[in-house]
Amino acid sequence: MNKDYKSVGILAMSYVGATLLSLILGSHPRCRSVGHCYMFFNPYRNKSSFKKLALRENMCRYCDALNKPCSLNKLKDIGGDPIKAYEIIAKELLEKGEDIIIDSSSMRKWFNLSMPDLRITLFRHPVSLASSHVKARTKKMGRARAIGYSCSRFIGMYKGAYGILIEYENIVEETSQLKALFSLIGIDFSPNYLKYWEYNNHIVGGNEGALINVIKHYKPEELDAFVKHVSRGQSEYEKYYKMAEGNFPGNINILTKEEEDLVMARCGSLYNQLKMNELR
Repeated sequence: MNKDYKSVGILAMSYVGATLLSLILGSHPRCRSVGHCYMFFNPYRNKSSFKKLALRENMCRYCDALNKPCSLNKLKDIGGDPIKAYEIIAKELLEKGEDIIIDSSSMRKWFNLSMPDLRITLFRHPVSLASSHVKARTKKMGRARAIGYSCSRFIGMYKGAYGILIEYENIVEETSQLKALFSLIGIDFSPNYLKYWEYNNHIVGGNEGALINVIKHYKPEELDAFVKHVSRGQSEYEKYYKMAEGNFPGNINILTKEEEDLVMARCGSLYNQLKMNELR
């Protein structure tokens, strides 16, 4: 079937940077980042979380943070077959010159149905990943269980991973891997796209942490309150972002040496395999 658009799917587990990568790619004038696009279509739209989202003036977190109307709101009343999702988005949202949909849904099941033209598998160092889960899940499940959960999810997500493999550390600055990724998608690279908050981006769902830069640059007086909102009263979460320097949190490690050793004993071999097959 002939198409006048291309779709790019980003697969990653939580706290690996799928939202961030979608915003960086979405900064290119030919691309439109839609975030977790599966949220617009059956059966997800029948869940209470979608209905709560649909009641908001802006479903898009990026536009919501900047208090501006969003074109993604047009999708509130669109259901449809997941296989047709990209066609619906292309018809409803892609403006003249925008012909690449960036979908950070991060779900194998969704991508098996929607069949993006290009699939990126994004991974991260398991110690940094476990640190992210500790900051977000310690209050709910305890520190040891949060680390165990992170390791189990890492193995489940990345064992047998395929598609274009790229590591988080290689998307947060100008690298040969990031340039190669842009080239594979068929778009030119500019380091300016790393400043995604300067572009007309959109995300539905995803990690609110990616919005910290939007607040930092446009509403600095609200930054502390936003971090508290994102952390939801979890002290490890606030500590994590207070340690962050520059525009990206990076590899902030809040694990003990014993916890690091445990994580690498479980995940180190698989991580090394991913590195061997990473985009060059």
